[in-house]
Amino acid sequence: MKIKYDSKFLSKINGISYCFGTKYENQNNEVFTLNQIHSNKVIVIKNHSQIKSNIDGDALITNVKKFNIGVKTADCVPILFADCDQKIVGAIHAGWRGTYNLIVLEVLDVIRKDFNISFNKIFFSIGPYIQKCCFEVGEEIWNSFRDKFHEYSKPFIRIKDKYFLDLGLLNYLILRRNGVINIDMVNSCTKCNPDYYSYRREKKSGLNQISNIKLN
Repeated sequence: MKIKYDSKFLSKINGISYCFGTKYENQNNEVFTLNQIHSNKVIVIKNHSQIKSNIDGDALITNVKKFNIGVKTADCVPILFADCDQKIVGAIHAGWRGTYNLIVLEVLDVIRKDFNISFNKIFFSIGPYIQKCCFEVGEEIWNSFRDKFHEYSKPFIRIKDKYFLDLGLLNYLILRRNGVINIDMVNSCTKCNPDYYSYRREKKSGLNQISNIKLN
């Protein structure tokens, strides 16, 4: 079985291929991924000599053609992006630590400094992740997020003595606030939907789907 979830924005760009992975696809040997460390570290690869194993980081940007890059997730937020002129593609692994430490803003900073591309030419797509219905956190973490991101209210849900976060929506709002216009979201919860691996559901590490993107 193969389930396909499309991004309305990325699908408009000729010259790229992308996929938000599910548990039914085995892409480990086909997709280059970083050694994800739940950071806000961004890696840029501009030529094949930079492609090495065991590179630490949680966001990857490249202008190398036919170089398939991706991120592994099992509840964290996968974010894929490309510019409308097919100059770059990128993949972001945004867990709660990466989100808290503003990994998407680090990505925008690299796009501006290294590639000089206007943000209104970048199309972002936020893939399936554990959504607010299931992502319960402790009161201390919830309050830390509320204090830091006090300008937003919708990503924070409290039901009696339970605290929930919507990390995908928070990343969406941060991107919008910083000049990104073209963003869409795949509204599917990895814990609710059995098409995905979910750490919260299965309580096992090492089970991941891979979301990938490349310049053709």
